[in-house]
Amino acid sequence: MQLQIQGVVKGTAGAQFAFSSTDSEATATAVGIAGGGGDDAIRVSGGMDVYAESDSNTLGIVVGIQGVVEGIGIEGAVSSSNTTATATAAAIDAGEGDDSIDCSGSIVVESDADADSVDVAVEIRGVSEGIVVGGAVSLADTRSTAEAIGIDAGSGNDTVSQSGLLQVDSDSTSTSASVGVTIDGVVEGGALGVALTHGSTVAESTATGVAGRDGDDTITTSGEVVVDSWSDADSAQVSVDIIGVAEGITAGASLA
Repeated sequence: MQLQIQGVVKGTAGAQFAFSSTDSEATATAVGIAGGGGDDAIRVSGGMDVYAESDSNTLGIVVGIQGVVEGIGIEGAVSSSNTTATATAAAIDAGEGDDSIDCSGSIVVESDADADSVDVAVEIRGVSEGIVVGGAVSLADTRSTAEAIGIDAGSGNDTVSQSGLLQVDSDSTSTSASVGVTIDGVVEGGALGVALTHGSTVAESTATGVAGRDGDDTITTSGEVVVDSWSDADSAQVSVDIIGVAEGITAGASLA
């Protein structure tokens, strides 16, 4: 949180800027069996549960306050955030080579990514007796990415046999809120106020049961395969420009 306060601004110029920038990144990776390079023989007869979860949150608040401006005042409040959550889960990652994979046991793979951000910028002036230019800007970029793979054969000429349960779930959620507010109590001279908000909110989710990749592969599935992918992105932008009493020349704009 960033807070700047000025009581009385006199003279030819008074400048005040409050700025907050927040970056939050969370990454989670889970792999049950990694083959790497070479020709691998992988057998799974028992149960395997692989789970990756990533959660990223940011909160940015900027408040600029000027009591009385008797000269020329320039002020601004800017809140900016970049929030990223990435989760990747794989039961079997065979990698390169001519691999043999036999899965008769139960395999459950889950990935969950959640990114949330809130940015608030507020600019307040009590009395403006001169010429005042001010603005509140709130910017939020929020992204969540979830990927889940049951069997990744990788490159090469691979043989995959799956006879047990294969369940793959991938969920991603992104939520962002941006608020920009400018408030002028009394304007006796000239005032220009601008409130601007912008939010970019992205949720991506990918789920794959069996991936053959490059090469001449033989894939046989006789067991139950359940694949589910879900993503949700929600955003809200609010811009407010308020003038209590205007006795001079005023101009205001709000954009969300």
